[in-house]
Amino acid sequence: MKDKRSAVASSQLKQGKNTGKRKRKGKGNTAITHGERNNMEVIAHLKESSPPNTNPSRGKVEAHFCTTAEAKALAGSTITVPIIAQGQQTFQWSNSTRPIEQLFETWLENHDHQVPVQKPSLLESGDSFQYHTLAEVYEKFKVQTSDDDPWNVLDMTNSLPPTTFPSFLEHANCHLLSRIQDEVLSGGLAQRKEVRVKEAKYWKDVISWILLSQGGNNTSTHTDGHGFGTWISVQEGLVIVYWISNPTDEEWNAWSRDHTCNSGRGRFVVLKPGQTICFPPGTIHLVCRSLGAQTFAVGGHFMQWSDIMQSLRTMKRQQINPHATNDEMTKESILALTMSILKLVKKRIERGKVDDIGGIEEANAIVAAIEDWPTWSPR
Repeated sequence: MKDKRSAVASSQLKQGKNTGKRKRKGKGNTAITHGERNNMEVIAHLKESSPPNTNPSRGKVEAHFCTTAEAKALAGSTITVPIIAQGQQTFQWSNSTRPIEQLFETWLENHDHQVPVQKPSLLESGDSFQYHTLAEVYEKFKVQTSDDDPWNVLDMTNSLPPTTFPSFLEHANCHLLSRIQDEVLSGGLAQRKEVRVKEAKYWKDVISWILLSQGGNNTSTHTDGHGFGTWISVQEGLVIVYWISNPTDEEWNAWSRDHTCNSGRGRFVVLKPGQTICFPPGTIHLVCRSLGAQTFAVGGHFMQWSDIMQSLRTMKRQQINPHATNDEMTKESILALTMSILKLVKKRIERGKVDDIGGIEEANAIVAAIEDWPTWSPR
């Protein structure tokens, strides 16, 4: 199943095309459901997985379980393995009702708005989703019950306060994506007002969104598109996050051809409410939930100044291997993103402010990679 999150389609937005929420597409031509396909893959990975190594004396570290101070220090440099930390949002839910109930009763106003809802029962030969109103979604989630066809809602706008953003990712090194957003939006001063509003809404949905799922829903392994890093903060329920740890180029390529490959490097964590995980660009991962238990999380993307080259490598790999990502990547979206990065890096070079990028040689290498993008090959 391909959970297509739409691209950074600023060119489409500038033309007044409403890309709306991130698209969902199904693929395949066999009489098998999306849920069956996902479950087969998830089982193949989880049965061979183990918790990550966190002790450097036992080999390469595969994840960091951190205090806030430790996580902030790690975010100041390049994030290379998942970081898991507790209590990263200042926003707090009331103890009176479930967070899911508070979300719909207090923080979501337009219950007639439609969102794509993934359903495991849908055939793989067609789309993996159907549209439902938020009112219908709320009705489905009001009570904690098991469901033979559990709903998975991955495209809800985050209407919660910005204080749900993880505090350790507030480091300036992790705000490249926000600067790209500023670059795109500031370049649209001559646009019609309604086009600028659509573009701003799109970027808001890229940087943060809401994940809502009934128990038993699984997503297949994928990498998040456009070279983005990703964070997920659990609000309700237990969320299982699996990833392939430190794959070599050969192992990454093998997985891109066969998504059941993991080379014995599969790792997992079970996240509880109040915990946040973030992982670097190109991380092969999946998310699953236990049967009968609803989950609610807030997630988002980020990019690091210190890790631009890795983001570019990931983006190029995804362009070459479209099935490696769950995002809908187009030539226009890649161009919009790379050109924004190019402008920002060139400005840094002009100002002599390249230390955060990795020095002048790294900055020049980034410029060369983008300017030679059609023929550039990631190492």
